[in-house]
Amino acid sequence: MNNNVKIFVSYHKDMPYFESDIFQPIFCGAEKLKKSPKHPFLLDNKNTNISDKNIYYSELTGHYWVLKNYLNTAKEDYIGFCHYRRFWDILNISVTDYPCAYGVIYQSFKKLFNKWKKYDITGNLSGYDVILPCKSYFTGSIINPIKPTDGSEHTFREYFKLFHVEKLHNALIDVIKEEYSDYVKDADTVFEQEYMYPYNMYIMKTSLLKEFLTWMFDIFEKIEAKLGNFKTPEYYRQFGFLSEIMVNIWLEKNAKERNLKIGYCPFYMLDFETSYLEKAALLKEAGEFEKSIKELHKIIKYTDNKTKYFNLIAQLYSAKNDYKNTIKYAKLGFKNSNDILSCLLITDAYRQLKDIKKEFYYAEKTLELMPDDNTILNRLLFLSKQLNNNKKYDYYFSKINKQ
Repeated sequence: MNNNVKIFVSYHKDMPYFESDIFQPIFCGAEKLKKSPKHPFLLDNKNTNISDKNIYYSELTGHYWVLKNYLNTAKEDYIGFCHYRRFWDILNISVTDYPCAYGVIYQSFKKLFNKWKKYDITGNLSGYDVILPCKSYFTGSIINPIKPTDGSEHTFREYFKLFHVEKLHNALIDVIKEEYSDYVKDADTVFEQEYMYPYNMYIMKTSLLKEFLTWMFDIFEKIEAKLGNFKTPEYYRQFGFLSEIMVNIWLEKNAKERNLKIGYCPFYMLDFETSYLEKAALLKEAGEFEKSIKELHKIIKYTDNKTKYFNLIAQLYSAKNDYKNTIKYAKLGFKNSNDILSCLLITDAYRQLKDIKKEFYYAEKTLELMPDDNTILNRLLFLSKQLNNNKKYDYYFSKINKQ
């Protein structure tokens, strides 16, 4: 059953996984693991690979592995990709491109996925050359399946310049002009659109997928050469973000010229957080702080927004007057994203511990994030006096008087 289709699902450490005869988990970034995971993953650091670039390329290290180690001998007619938290609604492919993304909690999706194992979906793909997710619009700093009506939309060009690394966007344009000039017009068209087909999700006939991935990774190799040393924090995950536009450019040209038939598929966005968060809140209300903290730790495994949950844990420890653990977790949040709340929690914990020097240090860090905040300035003035630091006292006294 279903031996005509293979969909590789990108996974990372500690994430729940789904596996069937269609869906094959592939661990992306396996090169950084100290030991192999217990689960039956394919690993992107075997044979020909770029697993060591995962911090810059995200799930693309898995796509590269499939290109180099699977496609040449693949028996399936269709091969594609999705993520551990974004799954195709594979039974509902349509020629109609309409916005459709469902939010679903992990436990509910798990039941749904188990039902899928009974179905043969080969017929759902028959007649299509390419399957894409529903389009999403550039809305502020995010993309959203619903077109905005408040004027907040951007073109892709504007979006990338505002929220990502412009040098990478410019390098892509230069490489296309220099090496793939027949794609220049198509790239310009896509860069000026206010939407794209996102998330590095696509299913294609195997021959087309090989062609597309070869094209994309050749361009990225040339971008790397143009940038020189790109292995810096500035480029963390940035190739992964840039790559979301690549299938859009490739199809802008090839779908028209080759009359490719495109199908559109809704997808599920898995929510790993809600049920754990609700349970944590109930435990907190019951005064079961340690159990509440345990539930929040479960969420940290699954979320990109780790700072939020480090801060929630820090707040629970603060409510217990356990200020050492408050500082421990708030510092994890601050390290993760220079978060204002993290910094405030650290500062207050040191105040409770009467550690004036460390409170002063983090109060200044807080002021960097909240310039001219009157409450913080007054606290710094007080702390300067306590520390007999006349220079700082005069400085903050002057700033307060200027307000």
